Amino acid sequence: MTSPHSIVRFVGLDPRAFFAPLPAPPDALDTTVALWAGIDEVELGAAREAVRAEIRDTVDEVLSDPHLAAAAHTLPIRGGQRVVVLGDSLSAEAGSWADLFAEVLYRLRPGATVLNWSLAGRTTAETVAALAPVVAHRPDWVITMIGTNDVRRHGVGSGVRMASASAIAHARGALRERLRTETAAQLITLTPPPINPDTVTANRSTGVWWELADIDAAVEAARADDTATIDVHATVRTGPDFWGPDGIHPTRSGQRAILTAVLDGFSRADRARE
Repeated sequence: MTSPHSIVRFVGLDPRAFFAPLPAPPDALDTTVALWAGIDEVELGAAREAVRAEIRDTVDEVLSDPHLAAAAHTLPIRGGQRVVVLGDSLSAEAGSWADLFAEVLYRLRPGATVLNWSLAGRTTAETVAALAPVVAHRPDWVITMIGTNDVRRHGVGSGVRMASASAIAHARGALRERLRTETAAQLITLTPPPINPDTVTANRSTGVWWELADIDAAVEAARADDTATIDVHATVRTGPDFWGPDGIHPTRSGQRAILTAVLDGFSRADRARE
C-alpha cells in the first residue's frame, strides 16, 4: 500500500504542476490527491507538514554552516521577487533542493516566492510546451535543472533514447527563446546531477534506464546552452547516501548536497561579476 508520505513526495508540496496536464478542477486538487492516497485531507495536510518539518530542519543545518550561510546571504534574488523552478522529478518531489531553496529565500528574502513548476518524467521539449502558467506568473528569475529525461532510455534490449543530441539542443534553444521573449526573467541553468553507476545494469533490466555517457551528454548540452551554467554535476558531493535505491533520485541527504552546490554556484557567479 502506498503511504501518504510517499504520495506527497511524488506529487510535491504544490500539486498544481502535477495536475496541470489533466482536466482536474483547480479547487479539487487536494481532494484528488487524498482520494488517490486513500486518506482524508486532514491526513494529507499532516503528511505535507511532516515534509515541511524535514525541510526546515535541513535548512537549519545548512545555514548553521558559516560558508553556506554566507553564500545564501549573497544570493542576488531580492525580497519580493518571483522565482520559478523548471525541472523533472529531481526537483518536483516534495523536499527537493527546490523546496529547500524556497525555504532559504523565505528566511533571508522576505516576500520572495518560489513556484516549482517541475514535473516527474518531464523532458526539455515537454517543458517548452508547459510554459503558459510560467509566463503568466511574470517571474523575475527562472532556474532550470532539466535534461535527465532527455536521455532516458526505454526497452530492455533496444534502449531507445528519448531525444537525440540535435533534438536536445533544439529544445533547449526553444526553451531559452520562449523565456527570453515572453518573460523579463533572469535565467539560471543548472546541470543535472550524476547518477549512481552501480545501478545502471539493474535499471536496464526494468526497461527504463540511463547510460552514464548519456548523462554526460545531457550535462554538456546544459553547459553549451548557457556559459553561466551552475555546474551541479561537477561540484555536487556524492556518496553512498546521495541516491535512493534506483540510483537516480537523491535522498534527503542528496537533495541537501544539491542545494549546497546551488548556493556555492550562485556565490561563485557573484564573485566572478565583481
